[in-house]
Amino acid sequence: MNLTRIQYFLSLAKTLNFSETARICGMSQPALSKAIRKLEEELGGALLRREGRLTHLTPLGRAMAERLGEVEQARRRAEATAKRLVAPGRARLQIALMCTIGVSRFLPFLAKVQRKMPEAELILSDTPVGEIETALLSGHCDLAVLAAPFGGHARLRHTELYREDMVAAVARNHRLAALEDVTLSTLAEQPYIERTHCEFGDLFYDQCEAVGVEIIPAIRSNREDWVTGLVANGHGVTLMPEDSGRAAGLACCQITPVPLWRSVSLAVATGREDDETVRAILTEARSHDWLAAT
Repeated sequence: MNLTRIQYFLSLAKTLNFSETARICGMSQPALSKAIRKLEEELGGALLRREGRLTHLTPLGRAMAERLGEVEQARRRAEATAKRLVAPGRARLQIALMCTIGVSRFLPFLAKVQRKMPEAELILSDTPVGEIETALLSGHCDLAVLAAPFGGHARLRHTELYREDMVAAVARNHRLAALEDVTLSTLAEQPYIERTHCEFGDLFYDQCEAVGVEIIPAIRSNREDWVTGLVANGHGVTLMPEDSGRAAGLACCQITPVPLWRSVSLAVATGREDDETVRAILTEARSHDWLAAT
């Protein structure tokens, strides 16, 4: 279906006047009539009905004016997007974020990137950890921020940014909040709220089993805001990254005698590093002082 003929028809649907529409479209009236007839042939029915000097839309015409109007709007959005993306110096990067990565440590880094690369448009997308590798390899994202353990695909390159502790998070007024560290047996005495998306879930339960401690979750949720809300209101304790716990205003206790920690990295698929903006962001990430950015 010819987009130009669609534009002619939409203009005619507004004016309901062939002469006026021909003038607006910068063409002769016979040429406009021919274009409309061709569109009617493609759609299989009359779009307009002439009654003397009056012109009306047929039922098909009314329906097509609505549907083809959506096509025209989509065309304009696509055209605007294309112009924005091919503008000189403009770059658009998709960055997948593992949902457990806290924002606070990244704020200074993102501010630096914005200052040094104002032309870059960064699209930050919450992505399930099981989908990040596929997104990188398929080109649906350019970079990804994720934490170990992660897949070891040969085409992926990981740059470690920082390490952070996995801690027991409790409400500020909880009796454990005054402690610097807690044992697994102490945690087992509290209602446990499980973050079902936590990459350390199995390892945590394995450690509990190894020392003969059984922790049975009272509540399970994949919503970080619900988990932190429940913990903050005294419903129990949870295992979470220290950055996330502190950002949520929770008290954080180290777990003894075997502390848990994770490595947070920036991942890229081989070949994407050839992109100038991707390469610049990787360079900034490698030189950034992540320990001071808390």
